[in-house]
Amino acid sequence: MPAFFFVSGYLAFKQRKAISYYFSNTWKKVAMLLIPTVLFSLFWALARKTEVDFSEGFGKYWFGCVLLEYFVVYYIICLVTKTEKQQLICMTILSIAGISYLSTGAGDKYMAAIELNHLTKYLHFFTLGMLAKYFSVYYIRILENEILRAVGLVVFF
Repeated sequence: MPAFFFVSGYLAFKQRKAISYYFSNTWKKVAMLLIPTVLFSLFWALARKTEVDFSEGFGKYWFGCVLLEYFVVYYIICLVTKTEKQQLICMTILSIAGISYLSTGAGDKYMAAIELNHLTKYLHFFTLGMLAKYFSVYYIRILENEILRAVGLVVFF
């Protein structure tokens, strides 16, 4: 999942657009992410003859809802900020807040319907994707450096 959200953040980050872009794109994201997730969840529940209950979130299909929420948060930030740098600062602050929220242990107890646990757990990967796009020249240099690549692999594993 981290790679999915990283790539999504990388592809989401764009130069500033007109206000109408964010509103029309939000509806496109709802149609592309939320509607199939809900329909497939309903279909799966009916096929397995289980009760349909979204009060506990989307179960195995939580990632569609969470990705939509990331886009909505990002679009709202785009509307209230003036530069790409301010957008990235806001997303970074939200990522740190999400990690802090999870570290309290409250992440698995509250607001399951909006997938708050997953929302806070993976936001930093979405933000890292955006940062990689913004600093792509430097990011590519890091990836091409064999020593830094080896150190990154060792640290990761």
